Amino acid sequence: MLALGCAERMRSRALSDQMAWRKVDMAVRVPKALQKRFDYLRTQRQQVYALLQQTTGLPTCSTLLTGKDATKEKFLKAASNCDVLHIATHGYADPDVPEFSGLLLSSPQRREDAKETVEETGLDVLTAQEVFLTPLQAKLVTLSACQTGIGKDVEGEGVLGLTRAFLYAGAKEVVCSLWSVSDESTSKLMQQMYAGMQKGMPVEAAMQAAQLTLLKDPKTSHPFYWAAFVDVKGPR
Repeated sequence: MLALGCAERMRSRALSDQMAWRKVDMAVRVPKALQKRFDYLRTQRQQVYALLQQTTGLPTCSTLLTGKDATKEKFLKAASNCDVLHIATHGYADPDVPEFSGLLLSSPQRREDAKETVEETGLDVLTAQEVFLTPLQAKLVTLSACQTGIGKDVEGEGVLGLTRAFLYAGAKEVVCSLWSVSDESTSKLMQQMYAGMQKGMPVEAAMQAAQLTLLKDPKTSHPFYWAAFVDVKGPR
């Protein structure tokens, strides 16, 4: 009941403030370090392709969005119809305004030079506030990015941020991270987790098995590499 009440309050605030926050340049809230890394998402792209190759038989959405195609408009349109939604990108938490915690997406832009129109890929942000307003039917949302499980801890209400937003939007459970993660080890962890799910394991068991696999590898045995991700279930 507390979680529902908090979600309703945030949704009410989101609805009443839509026009105000849409006028804000959301990119200015993105940590500068992430803005510099935005062009280097090769590991995330490889992660998604690897998952597609191994998830035959899972109830996955058939839409693949990478690079310049991974825009907010296309994502929101496709996400509503997915049973399993896997998001591999850069993310960040805003501890002061948790509704502005976000995931980085593409924003194709046109630049006019002296001779021609040049297509460029800019930066856009999918915020927790926008997720709150998006109806989802996903059985699982995997937020394979940094800091997706943290936010603002409000006494009596819990943590407000991206994970709460996806659960309120309709996701049954969300796999999220508790700190900034390694791209390479996260890719390996996700592949191991989905391999377990493909064998019929529940998400939390598949996650545990994947974490144990990384723990046994000397290169990824430190908890930094395997302990960041947790499985958060929504109301039954």
